[in-house]
Amino acid sequence: MIYEYVYLPKRDQFVVFVVDSINQHDMVLLSSSGEILAQHRLKFPFAVSGVTGVEVSIHPSERYLIADIAGKLYHLTLKGELSLLPAPTRHKASAPHFHPEGRSLLVTESYADTDIRVFSFKTNSVGEPGLYPQLRSNLSDEAARFQPGGKLVAFTSTRSGIVRYGCPMGGLVILLKHLIHQ
Repeated sequence: MIYEYVYLPKRDQFVVFVVDSINQHDMVLLSSSGEILAQHRLKFPFAVSGVTGVEVSIHPSERYLIADIAGKLYHLTLKGELSLLPAPTRHKASAPHFHPEGRSLLVTESYADTDIRVFSFKTNSVGEPGLYPQLRSNLSDEAARFQPGGKLVAFTSTRSGIVRYGCPMGGLVILLKHLIHQ
């Protein structure tokens, strides 16, 4: 069963995530015509059991993805290699989404409620990615997505149920425009 996919426009390929009847997860690279280019079995860490799905965001370079697996963020290569991404958060992180230029990553952080976190995304001298805190909302927000150009963020406020445009400025999310009125 297919549960997630992303399109790689520069490569004109799809990355498809599937799970079989015994809960084995595969990452399949497909050409735009449907030809299987590669298939890799995902090997989850021992501490992660009963994974029902993986939510991913492709880096704009299309060389790797960030995967949300059971509330933790992982660096995932196109060869199916997973490594835990050290994230400066103690709480469950989900719904990763890259800035169009790849310099930041939005995630939803869950504890008592949900908040949006923005991390600068950098690679160290040995090529390992790292996340560094930038901004955090505190208004029960989730489902954040950078808009084209990366200057605005659309998100849902779970307190109001309204989709909003916001602009990260000085650690606060400034509401600019209601997109849906109740």
